[in-house]
Amino acid sequence: RGGGGRGGGGRGGGGRGGGRGGSTSSSSSSHDDDDDAVTLIGGGEVGEDVGEALITARKSDGEVSGLAIAPFMSDARRLGRKVSILCNHFPFAITPRTIYQYNVDFTPELDRRNLKAALLKDLKVFGQNFVFDGRMCYLSSRIDDGEYEVKTRSGNEYKVSVTFTNEVVASHEQLPQQVYNNLVSMMLRELKLKAIGRQYFDPTQPIAIPQHKVELWPGYFTSVTASQSGVSLIVDVAHRVLRTDTVLDYLWEISERERNWQRVAKKELVNTIVITRYNNRTYHVDDIAFDLTPRDSFQLKTGEKTTYADYYMKMYNKKINDMDQPLLVSISKRKGAPDMILYLVPELCCTTGLTDRMRSDFRVMRDLAQYTLCAPHVRLQKYDTFQKRVNSSAPLRDAFQEWGVGLAPEPLRVEGRVLDQENIFYANSRHPVDQRSGDWSSATRDGQLVRPVRVDSWLLVFGSKDLRLAQQLYQNLAKVAQGVGMFFDEPYTVSLDRDDAASYAQAIARNLREDSQIVVCLLPNSRKDRYDAIKQQCCLSNNTPIPSQCVLAKTLLRKSGVLSVCHKIVQQMNVKMGGALWGLDIPLENTMLIGMDVCHDTAAGGRGGKQSVAGFVATVDEQFTRFWSRCCFQPQGQEIILGLRKCMSEGLKRYFEVNQKLPQRIVVYRDGVGDGQLQAVLDHEVPQLTACFKEDIGEGYEPLLAYVVVKKRIHTRLMIEECGRVSNPPPGTVVDNGCTRKDWYDFFLVPQSCRQGTVTPLYLTVLYSTIDLNPDQLQSLTYKLCHGYANWAGTIRVPNVCQYAHKIAFLIGQNVHKDPDISLRNVLYYL
Repeated sequence: RGGGGRGGGGRGGGGRGGGRGGSTSSSSSSHDDDDDAVTLIGGGEVGEDVGEALITARKSDGEVSGLAIAPFMSDARRLGRKVSILCNHFPFAITPRTIYQYNVDFTPELDRRNLKAALLKDLKVFGQNFVFDGRMCYLSSRIDDGEYEVKTRSGNEYKVSVTFTNEVVASHEQLPQQVYNNLVSMMLRELKLKAIGRQYFDPTQPIAIPQHKVELWPGYFTSVTASQSGVSLIVDVAHRVLRTDTVLDYLWEISERERNWQRVAKKELVNTIVITRYNNRTYHVDDIAFDLTPRDSFQLKTGEKTTYADYYMKMYNKKINDMDQPLLVSISKRKGAPDMILYLVPELCCTTGLTDRMRSDFRVMRDLAQYTLCAPHVRLQKYDTFQKRVNSSAPLRDAFQEWGVGLAPEPLRVEGRVLDQENIFYANSRHPVDQRSGDWSSATRDGQLVRPVRVDSWLLVFGSKDLRLAQQLYQNLAKVAQGVGMFFDEPYTVSLDRDDAASYAQAIARNLREDSQIVVCLLPNSRKDRYDAIKQQCCLSNNTPIPSQCVLAKTLLRKSGVLSVCHKIVQQMNVKMGGALWGLDIPLENTMLIGMDVCHDTAAGGRGGKQSVAGFVATVDEQFTRFWSRCCFQPQGQEIILGLRKCMSEGLKRYFEVNQKLPQRIVVYRDGVGDGQLQAVLDHEVPQLTACFKEDIGEGYEPLLAYVVVKKRIHTRLMIEECGRVSNPPPGTVVDNGCTRKDWYDFFLVPQSCRQGTVTPLYLTVLYSTIDLNPDQLQSLTYKLCHGYANWAGTIRVPNVCQYAHKIAFLIGQNVHKDPDISLRNVLYYL
């Protein structure tokens, strides 16, 4: 297991920081290092066997073919109030230049692009500002064809054949993407920023937060994008949390509070990112080797053996104090080469990011928010600082001039529209939604539920210590229910002497009656094993399938707000039993709305989990208040939904049972699609739907279909500019020009109010459309659905069917791990 990795030919215990085991300085890694962190455009072929194959093809979103085209609409007919919007896209200005393209071949063949680029740089003939993608080389000046010989520092010799292939006068569209990427990489290097993941941070400007033993590194996210306005650089503000104590300190902390500390340490540290402060390099933790210590030795590339402690003293002048600490394991995956196992010393590493304990600590999150939540005007100032640093750098100016590229000094301005406020309907009233806050919580206290459920038979399970709380819970539920039009009969109760997971599950199994409508469990704390046991008992066919509601005892111990908590519990219980809280004004008939998302099962732990779970939720009534849900399981890490056709077929049959007809219009909102997966979704999910219509339902059934991909994790920021002031756009703001993609049917939507920081819009792409809704109508429908999530009396970030799909996939993937009973598919039991 030498620290140099398998086969004895890997790196030393210092990992990337020390170069390979036998090197004398980290600079040698330019000829022997692994592939860099830049993601190459393009991907492998999509698997053909969608029954079991893992579909992993990833393509640049700009390369997607066969997309829907947005119907033309006159500006005079657009819905909403026009507003001026600033976005964080900085356009590139292009001065036409001739770009020369060369084919570069290595003999013998070499797969590692980073090593190829380093060898080309040594040839000098290419200069320093060439762009190389692994096969093609782009230059701003002409060179002669020829053959050259190069040698790596390890002594391997290669012949390089250079052949001219093409020249173009570059405009925005003709300038290769690699040129922009290369210029951005130069920007970040010139600004002395450190890459952690896909973002870059400034280690020289840390923000210390000593009370929590952390510091913040300020930085930026950057990405080149092609839009209607041309090619732009997206610049966003980013921060990275680093602990100021070491991983060893963290291990000691865990060992003092946990009996089985090694298991807990793996749970909390595996799949995290650590940084080695002696060289500011980052590593992914794949395991902890408790059987190795700094006393152990490994073999350098020279064949010499050394201990980890001696290696760090020699390479970095770092003395290891604790010789009994375990080692962290980081597996370096390299294209075209075996995986390399790197061993790191916890004493020299610090964790990055937030732990679950830190996220749950209100004080930590409050103190971090003072720096990380930037108001729009502050964010604009940081953008301005970035572009000034770039445009004032002499080396960057020279490089830009060589390629005929310039970065705009101001962010892009586009036109947006603010849609009209929505109305929420209760059985006895109608309430306009506040345009600024997107909230109607005050209306829920008096609003009569649209479809209340009469609760005549329900089971209440609690620990014997919580008898008084259980009695108060029923009394408060009955009191609140009466005000919203529900009726609660007295529950039949079970008091437990033990509050472990098995006791709750057995109590439910033994005490349910045939007419039971729901189970309510009063829990002393939020232990996951107990919650899992309750949900498995109440969801699975071989147990006792029934909707369930878990309530934490501490939420009922508050001095104030208990009735508000009970009000939310009543609402949840009503929805879980098939009721509805409020209605939306959606003027569509004979229409089905669908939400889909994918979650990864965590039962086996590790990257990707044991299996993936796809959630599918469809409306089945004309008022869009009844839902049919199911999930399907697929291989580990699979994002493309393989069982979509079956879900669609069963959902349409349920719609027919309720309405005695099939929908003639279907709108699908697909969440959980990562960057580069649009083509795979278009090629493998949409055909499942069309095949279902034609082959499973019947000849001649061809409903109008819109397939919309929903993206939440984006870096575009929108800010409204009015009366000389910059602020967050109000809920209902839509942008479908300027910063959207050329020839795509896409738009940005701000569905929520943002009180702190800068709002992140929702980005929607219509992949496929035969539907008779124009862009305004589709945008309005999407915004309306953000008002329909039963767990929140306000707008949410995605359409309600998307959120419901996420909830069912998350519950099954995180807690249940098996297919729920079919009897639960007609209710929202997973809220």
